[in-house]
Amino acid sequence: MNPGRARDQLASVLPDRERDLGPDHPDTLNTRLRLAAYTALAGDPAAARDLCAALVPDMERVLGADHAYTLDVRHWLARSTAAAGDPGAARDVLAALLSDRQRLSAEHPDILSIRSELATLTGRAGDPAGARDLFGALLRDRQRVLGPNHPDTLTLRSEVALYTGRAGDPAAARDMFQRLLRDLGPFHKDTLITRHQVAVFTGEAGDAAAARGLFAELVPRMERVFGADHRHTLAARRQLERFTGRAEDAAGADDPLAAPVQEWQGVLGTEDSSNPGAPQRADPARERDQLAALLRDWQRVLGPDHPDTLDTRLRLATSTAGAGDPAAAREQLAALLPDMERVLGVDHQQTLDTRLRLARSTAQAGDPAAARDMLVPLLPDVARVLSPDHHGTLTTRHELAINTGRAGDPAAARDMLAAQLLDMERVLGADARSTLTTRHWLARFTGEAGDQVAACDLFGALLPDMERTLGPDNPSTLTTRHWLAVSIGKAGDPAAAQDQFAALLRDSERVLGPEHPSTLARRKHLDDWARQAK
Repeated sequence: MNPGRARDQLASVLPDRERDLGPDHPDTLNTRLRLAAYTALAGDPAAARDLCAALVPDMERVLGADHAYTLDVRHWLARSTAAAGDPGAARDVLAALLSDRQRLSAEHPDILSIRSELATLTGRAGDPAGARDLFGALLRDRQRVLGPNHPDTLTLRSEVALYTGRAGDPAAARDMFQRLLRDLGPFHKDTLITRHQVAVFTGEAGDAAAARGLFAELVPRMERVFGADHRHTLAARRQLERFTGRAEDAAGADDPLAAPVQEWQGVLGTEDSSNPGAPQRADPARERDQLAALLRDWQRVLGPDHPDTLDTRLRLATSTAGAGDPAAAREQLAALLPDMERVLGVDHQQTLDTRLRLARSTAQAGDPAAARDMLVPLLPDVARVLSPDHHGTLTTRHELAINTGRAGDPAAARDMLAAQLLDMERVLGADARSTLTTRHWLARFTGEAGDQVAACDLFGALLPDMERTLGPDNPSTLTTRHWLAVSIGKAGDPAAAQDQFAALLRDSERVLGPEHPSTLARRKHLDDWARQAK
C-alpha cells in the first residue's frame, strides 16, 4: 500500500478506535504505532518522531516497558529521530533499546539489526571511532557464526573499513578495502563500489595523484555498468574532480599551509582550513564550473531535493567563494538554506554547515557585522546538536570571535579567543594546527585591542611552537614571524622590526620565491620599518 494513503486511512480510523475501544485499548495503541510508522514511510519523519514520543509513555503505562509493541515504537522513535536530522538523539534512544532487548533475550533476531543501526548512528553523530568499534565487534560475531565470506560479513568489513578511514586512519582503511576487493573478485556486484572506496582512501592517505588515476579508470567502468546518470557514476565523477584538484594543488602549491601574509584566510574546520595559510585550489574556477555541470546532472537524475543534489549545491557555493566571488556564493547559500531546512531538517549537520558557510561568505563579501549576527544564534544550535567540544562547535566559536573583531570589537574577540584556547588545548592538544591558529588570532586581536607588547609576547611564544611542529621554512611559520615583526614595530621598536623583516625577507625569497605575494608584502614592510627606524 502507498505509505501516504495508509497514513491517511489510519489517521481517519484512529478517532473511531479511541471512541469505541478507548484510548488505552491495545488495538488503539497499535493503530497509533502503525500511524507513526506510515507517517515516517510517507516522508514526514519529524511528525513521526513526535507521534512516537507521545506514544511511548502510553505504551509503557498500559502494556509495560517490555511489551513488544512498546519496544517497536521505541525503535520507530529512533529511526524517525535520525531521519529528522538528529542522529545523536536517535543513537541514545537506540542504545537504551538495545540494552533492553539484550536483557530480555540475547538471541532476539532484532538485536543484530539494532547493533548495526546503532553503529551507523554513532558515526553519523560525529563519532567515527565509536562506529568503527561497534561495527568491529559486530563483525567478529558475524564471522564466528556465518564465516568470512558470507554477504553480511563482507558488508560489515566494508563498514569497519569506512569508519576506520573516517576515524583518521585512511591508510589502514585503504588496505582493508584492498583486501576486501580481492575477496570479492572481479564480478561481485559490490566490486566497483569497493574500488571507489579504495580510490577515496588512497587519496585521503596522501596520494591524490594515485587517487585521480584510480578514479579516471573507474568512471568509464561505472558508466558502462551503471549508466552515465547513475548516482554511483556521478559520485565517482565528483571524486575524480576532487582529487584532480588536490593533485594539482600538491604539484603547484608552495606548501599545504601557504598563504599571503596579509591575512590568514578561512576558519577552523574539519580540514583545518583556517590554519595559518590554508591552501588555495589550483584552479578554483574550473572546479566551480565542473560542479555546476555535475549539479545539472544530479538535478536531472535524482531531483532537486535529493541529499546528493543539496550537497553538490553546497560544494558549488564553496567553490564559487574559492574562485573569488563570495557575494555570489552568499546568494547561492541563502537560496540553499531553506531547502536544506525543509528537506533535511533545521538540526541536520549539513543544514548547520550551510548556515556556517553562509556567514563565512557574508564576511568574505565584506560584511563581518552581518556574519557575526548570523553566527550568534548558530552557536547554541551547533553546541546543542553536536556537543560543546565538537569540531563544528569550535569552528563556529572561532568564526564568531573573528567576525566580532573584524566588525570593530577586537577586545571582545580577544576575550572570546582566550576562552576558546583553553578548550582547544583540552580537546585537540596544544600542538594541533587548529590550536596554533587560535593562538595566532588571539595575538592579533590582543594587538588590535591596544596592547602590542602583549601581542609581541604571544607571537614570541607561538613562534618556537610553529617551528617545532611545522618546521622553520613552513610558510605558516614565516607568517608568524611576519606578525611578530609587525607587533614589535607597533610596540615602539621600528629598528628591531626592520631587522626581523630583513631576515624574514631572505627566507621568504628562498622558500616562496622573490615574486610571491607574501615576499612582495614583506619587502614593502621592510622598507616601511626602515624609514621609521631612521
